[in-house]
Amino acid sequence: MTEENKSPEQIEIKAEEKTVAEVNEYTSSERFIAAVGYISFLCLLPLILRRDSEYCQFHGKQALFFCILFFALRFFFLLPYIGIILTIFEIVVILFMAIVTWKGKTVRAPLFAEWADKLALTEEEEKALKDNVTHN
Repeated sequence: MTEENKSPEQIEIKAEEKTVAEVNEYTSSERFIAAVGYISFLCLLPLILRRDSEYCQFHGKQALFFCILFFALRFFFLLPYIGIILTIFEIVVILFMAIVTWKGKTVRAPLFAEWADKLALTEEEEKALKDNVTHN
């Protein structure tokens, strides 16, 4: 059946299916590994297991910076009220980032996203960053 022979309802359904496919451009394993990466030291999982996925690499690097921040803040967790507030903040941030990442979306955390973009873990990334700097 050609496009001209299809009813408007059939064309609309096809358009909706395409939209759903575009939203799910990342595989479920990519989304799962990237989401799990926001849980503390598990940030290394996307960096090691999915070196071929730009999505996993970005989220792994961003999660690494969150991990470093929360580790640095552990000193304040010993203080009575500040520790409770920081613990709640850490849990909320981890849950939010993991859920959004699992849905296949990307949240670029201020400052951390810029650092994640600049962090080159492979020779290819380092070369690409150098080429980008020389062209700008």
